[in-house]
Amino acid sequence: MRLRGTSFLVGLVALAGILAPCLAGAQAPVPGTIPLPVPGMPAVQVAQRVVPPHPPAVRRGPFRRPVEIRMMVIHASNAFVGYDRAIVHLKRHLAFLNYRGFRLLFQNEMMLRPGTTRRMGLFDGNTIEVTLKSATWQRAELRVRMFNRARPATPLLDTVVLVSRRGTFFVGGPRYNGGVLILPITAWY
Repeated sequence: MRLRGTSFLVGLVALAGILAPCLAGAQAPVPGTIPLPVPGMPAVQVAQRVVPPHPPAVRRGPFRRPVEIRMMVIHASNAFVGYDRAIVHLKRHLAFLNYRGFRLLFQNEMMLRPGTTRRMGLFDGNTIEVTLKSATWQRAELRVRMFNRARPATPLLDTVVLVSRRGTFFVGGPRYNGGVLILPITAWY
């Protein structure tokens, strides 16, 4: 038993004797960095801690590519119960409404550049118009207007909203078929 302990100690001293010249010229490493080899010294492979890379810097300034705008038309009513599969992910946003059923009637995706406008007809005869005013890496500025077919010159709704990137806002809409239309609009970029 004593022989083994002695041989272990001799091995440890020998290892220290081999590594001592390698480490003599080295400085203490800075945490999170990889020490550079000292010229003229043999390279020693040492296990190192993996440090995750820094998150990329927050980009500033305008977003120069087209912005994808996703718009849904949802019918909220008490004539039916439950949620369509396509809109279950919106359940927590729709649950506060006084309706038991929500059906997806239509979904539209459009690519907009700043200053571009798209118009879409709704099921009740009204139209909705979305204009991308500007976009940055963090958010998009949208102008949303809704028009009634009886009075197309006067908008029922005219608002400007700031939507976070991949964020959604809801337009509570006009009455339709025993319920109302709900319009989630998402800036997906």
